[in-house]
Amino acid sequence: MNRMYIMWRGWIALTMLVLVFVACGPPPRPETPGGLATDQNQNVNGIIVMTWNTVEDKEVIGYRLYRSTSPDSGFENVYDTGPVEEGKTVETKYIDKNVIVGENYETKYYYKVTSYKKGYGDGEFKERNESEMSAAVQANSINTSPPNSTTGVTVKASNIDTPQIEIKWKAGIEPDLKGYYVWRSDVNQPISVADEKNRVSQLVETGAGEAPRWVDKDVSPGKEYCYNIQAVDRGGLKSQLVPSIRKCDLLLERIELETPANESTTTATPKFQWKELTNAAGYIVALKASRDFGGEIWRSSYVTGTSTTYNGKALDTGSTYYWYVYSFTSKPSNPAEDLGNSVSEIRSFTVQ
Repeated sequence: MNRMYIMWRGWIALTMLVLVFVACGPPPRPETPGGLATDQNQNVNGIIVMTWNTVEDKEVIGYRLYRSTSPDSGFENVYDTGPVEEGKTVETKYIDKNVIVGENYETKYYYKVTSYKKGYGDGEFKERNESEMSAAVQANSINTSPPNSTTGVTVKASNIDTPQIEIKWKAGIEPDLKGYYVWRSDVNQPISVADEKNRVSQLVETGAGEAPRWVDKDVSPGKEYCYNIQAVDRGGLKSQLVPSIRKCDLLLERIELETPANESTTTATPKFQWKELTNAAGYIVALKASRDFGGEIWRSSYVTGTSTTYNGKALDTGSTYYWYVYSFTSKPSNPAEDLGNSVSEIRSFTVQ
């Protein structure tokens, strides 16, 4: 009897709920935010700034901003504030940094905004937690200034496998940054952008989070090269080449070895000698147990002369070893791993 009574009460409650929905209609949507606006003075160099007013409704927990290139259709969500905790302020401002298509600063965008509250489940009224869209507001970004001058330029010459110079620099932060040009001169003085032959690279583009770099392989040993980096935005404006950030490095010739002679025999503590290399500040001798495989088994300390004596672990009698010399234009910060500026040929010797 009690079970029948409970079921009867349940059916009554469900029937009344259905009647309420039928009589009153679906739940009301939240209010559409007002005051959607933009300040053209802020819409420069690859950004568009949109603001709107908050809705005075405690049930509203967030806002969504939509964008299209047409005022009447094609609007897609580009920003969602996300649900905001009760008592905290909702940020009613969005800086759109994805507004440059190719190199076209004239693209016009249209924005609409909505407010939303918690949904009503997965049924008929789920979509009614979001307000109607506001009227569209048009905005576009204009190009008013070039990128900042590049910083953090480093230049590293290397005559190891192939003569080359690697140039690295710090990535710019401008939203409309497109890439970089590398400029070069053969003398340590300001590089003129008036002479196009000084620009040695095509546009260097990097992905998000990538450290920009470029390798110059059109170089000759025995010469010094100086570089400067120019940032370019999507409107074609270029940064200035500040002389103070120009960096240079000298690409050294290869070192000529003297003793031990190739395929000779030595004692277990051979003395290594080589010819002095013009413009080299110092040298490091390296030893391997194989010409083609395995790592170095010994490195000398950094020496400024043209000879040094082996002082590592005892070498095996009857074994063949391979030696070569790195050269440096300045004392290396990591002598145990730095490959230097140039390297000699590899020679072998056998321990008696």
